Amino acid sequence: TVTLRFRHYYPTLRTGTVMTYTVHGDGRILVETETELGTHLPELPRYGVRLQLPAAFDQMSYYGRGPHENYQDRKYAAHVGQYSLEVADTWVPYIRPQEHGNRTDVRWVSFVNRESTKGIFVSGLPLVDVVAHRYPQELLDYNKWTVNKHTYDVKPQDLVEVCIDYRQRGVGGDNSWGATPHEPYRLWPGTYTLRFVIGPYSKDQ
Repeated sequence: TVTLRFRHYYPTLRTGTVMTYTVHGDGRILVETETELGTHLPELPRYGVRLQLPAAFDQMSYYGRGPHENYQDRKYAAHVGQYSLEVADTWVPYIRPQEHGNRTDVRWVSFVNRESTKGIFVSGLPLVDVVAHRYPQELLDYNKWTVNKHTYDVKPQDLVEVCIDYRQRGVGGDNSWGATPHEPYRLWPGTYTLRFVIGPYSKDQ
């Protein structure tokens, strides 16, 4: 094995992250992150990493909660099982662009090239949240100045973006005017870690 360790510092946030990659000879990589977030920072929407794949890697299979989207405080109607779908089918037609399509309690997830049947395989250590879309997350950041005022304004791009998260903040909304999530589903400043293994995968194996 070969171990690579990086220390990132974010001056604006006055905090840092340590990322460790342990590369094995068979192509598997153990990814570990640790971030200490001070009390001067606000609540987090999520904690995790992002990666992008070529658009052809759009065949998604996972073992976790489904088949529909689910979040930490909106997941008990989504049963743990093995599900397969195209990345485009994670889309949820909310009126305005916003976070959507998350899957919780994911043990593993694969993204396979529709032509070659080869791809990548991610195993949570132990569980992760997973979101996959055909466009970057930045296109979902709605504000009154953005050109993407409705969900249909967000067009698929030539990529698959995958978010592998320790957790996302809960949805909340017990009423219809902005109630916050209950305390167990909020992400306050503190020390956060994320661990998963990523490696090559083939349906023929």
